[in-house]
Amino acid sequence: MSTDLERGPALQLFVSWLARQSPHQTAYYDIVMERRSLVISNSREEHGTNPYRRARFFGSTASFDRNGIQVLEEIDKLGAESTPLKLTIKNPYCVGVLVDYLKQPKIDEEGTHRWPLSTLSSVRFNHQMSKPILNIICDFARVRKDVARVTIEPPDLQEVAEDWKRWDASISSPLQEVQKRCPKFAEFAGWLRTLITHATMIQTTLEASEYLGPLPLELFICVLSFSLSGLGPIKALARLEQLRLVSKVWHVTIDSTPQFWMTIPNDPKTAPKITDWIKKSGDAPLHIISDGLNDPLEPFMSLLNLHVHRWKTVKIWSDDWDASRYLDRPTPLLEELSLAGPSFGPDASLCSGVTPSLSDVKLLRVNLPRDLGFLKHLKELHLYRVTYLTDKLSIGQIYDILSACPNLIRLLLNIEHKEDAHRRTPITFPRLEDLTVASTPRLDGWAAHLLSLIDAPNLLNISTRLDSGPSTPALLLTKSWLTRLSLHQTTQYMVTIWQWGLTCSMVREQGCANSSQHCRLSLSWRRPTSNEKAGVQILEVMDNFGSQYPPLALTIKDPRFAPTCIEYLKQPKVDKDGTQRWTLPTLYSVRFILGNGPSWDCMSAFALVRTDIAKITTQRPDSYGQVYDSRKWDAESMSFIPLMPE
Repeated sequence: MSTDLERGPALQLFVSWLARQSPHQTAYYDIVMERRSLVISNSREEHGTNPYRRARFFGSTASFDRNGIQVLEEIDKLGAESTPLKLTIKNPYCVGVLVDYLKQPKIDEEGTHRWPLSTLSSVRFNHQMSKPILNIICDFARVRKDVARVTIEPPDLQEVAEDWKRWDASISSPLQEVQKRCPKFAEFAGWLRTLITHATMIQTTLEASEYLGPLPLELFICVLSFSLSGLGPIKALARLEQLRLVSKVWHVTIDSTPQFWMTIPNDPKTAPKITDWIKKSGDAPLHIISDGLNDPLEPFMSLLNLHVHRWKTVKIWSDDWDASRYLDRPTPLLEELSLAGPSFGPDASLCSGVTPSLSDVKLLRVNLPRDLGFLKHLKELHLYRVTYLTDKLSIGQIYDILSACPNLIRLLLNIEHKEDAHRRTPITFPRLEDLTVASTPRLDGWAAHLLSLIDAPNLLNISTRLDSGPSTPALLLTKSWLTRLSLHQTTQYMVTIWQWGLTCSMVREQGCANSSQHCRLSLSWRRPTSNEKAGVQILEVMDNFGSQYPPLALTIKDPRFAPTCIEYLKQPKVDKDGTQRWTLPTLYSVRFILGNGPSWDCMSAFALVRTDIAKITTQRPDSYGQVYDSRKWDAESMSFIPLMPE
C-alpha cells in the first residue's frame, strides 16, 4: 500500500491494513521514518500466507511529526500482544517529538503501567548529528532501558567502529567501554583520539564522577598526550584548556600532570596564563618557544629566567636582541638551541659555558660569542649567515668553529666569509653523515673553500653547489663520496640530471654498517651549461668501477644535456685488459623526461646501439610537473610505442 498522509482517509486505511495482518504470523514490524515518508514493513513467518507486506505513507516535512506519531499510536494500541518492532529514524526534525512520545509511560484499561510501543526492540538513528539531538538520544537510552539496542549511525561518522556507536547500559563511560572491548593499546589510542576530537559529545554521554572509571591513570595520560602530539604548542595548550572543562576529574588530572605543561610558547594572547602554565609544569623540563619576530621578548623571558635550570629546548627568533641578557646562566639540561637575530657581547659566553647536554644548535643571523665551548658535544650544527663582532667570519674562524665540534653527524653551512692565503689541513669528521653547503650568488666559489675544510669518510648525504670548473674541491668531494661508499652494500643507484643540477640516490642493504639505508648526493650549479662538464664527469666516475658497479637507473630532465649524454653513452670503452664494453655497463634503465629534447631519430639511434639496456622510455612534462605521452622502446618494431600503465 502506498498513499499520502495529508489526505483524511489515509490513516483509516492504515488502521484497516494493520488490523487485517495476522499478528501471530508476523515475525516483526520494521518502521523507517524518513523526511517525507514513513515505510512499514511486515515480515511474516515462513509459512504465512503472504510472507512479506509493506505500507508506505507520504507527507510534508511540516506535518510529518504529527502524522508519524499517529501511525505509531495505532501500532501501540495492539499493546503487548503486538509483534517485535524495529524503528529507524532518518528524519532529524522528528527526533524530539518522537522521543517525547516514547518516554511518556501509558496506563492500560486494567491500570497497568507500560511504555509506548512496549515491544520495541531496536531504535536506530540514521541522520546528521548535533549536540542537542545527541542529548535527546542519550536521554532516551537512559530512560527506555527495555529497548535492547539503541544505535547512532550519522553519515559523517560511518568510519567509526560499530561498537563505538552502540549504547551499552551496563557501561557508564566510553573509557570503560574501550577498556572492555579494545585490549590492544593501539586500538584504544585510536578510539580515545576520536573521542577527544569530539569533546562536545563527551559531556552528553558521561557522568561527571565516572569519567575515568577503573582506567589506569598512567594509560589515560599517555593516550591523552598522544592525541595532542599532532598539534602545535599554542593549539595543544588551547585544547588542554578545553579538556579541563569536561569534568572535575579531568580538570584535576590534567592540572596535576606536569608533562602536559612542559611547552611554553610566547603568544601575546595567552601571556596572562604563562605563570599558571609554569606552575603546573612542576619540576619537569621546559621547552621554550618564541618564534614571532615582533612578539615582546622581555616579559616572556623574565618569567622563564627563574627556571633556567629546567630548560631542555629553546627556540628564540626575534629581531636584534641581546642574548647576553637571557642566555647568561648555566643550563645543565639544555639539549636543543635555535636562535635567530641575537648578538653576544665581545666577552660573553653562551650560558656561562655550562651546557653539558647541548647536542643540537641552529643559528640564524647570529653575532657569535667569543667562547666556543658550547660546540664541544654537538651532533648537529646549522650556521646561516652568522657573523662575529658584526663582521663576516674569516676562513680561519670557520676552521676554529668546525674544529670545536668533531662529533658532528649533521652539518649545514651557509656563511659568507673572508678569504685568506693560508692552507689548512682538512678537519676529519668520523661520524658526519649529512652535509649541506648552501649557496649565495654574491660570493662565487665560496662553497669550494668551505668544502676544502671537511674530510668525512662516512658521509652518506651531500647537498651542495658546484662551480663551473671541473677541478673544484666540491667535485672532488663528490668523487670521494662515490669512491668511499661500500659498493657491495649498495643494491641500486638512481641518477637524475636536471637543468640546474644532478641527484644521485642509492639504496643500500638492510644490514649495511651505516645507520642510513638510503644515501643521496644532490649537486647544483650556477649555469646550466655546467651539466655538460660536471654531469659527464660524475657518470665517468661511476663508469670507472666497470661491471662491478651496482645496477644503475638514469633519468635525464635537462634538454641541453640529453644530446651530450646520448653521445657519451654510445661510445664503447676498452678496459686495461683489452676487453671492450659499453659505457656504464650496469645501466639497465634510461628515462627521458623532456619538453624540447632530442629528435626521435636521435633517441632511436641510441636505442638501436645500446641493446643491452633493458628499458628506455620517454615522457613529456606539463606546466604542473606531471608527465604525459609516455612511450617505450620496442625492439621488434624498432620504434617508440605508447607505454600502457601497469
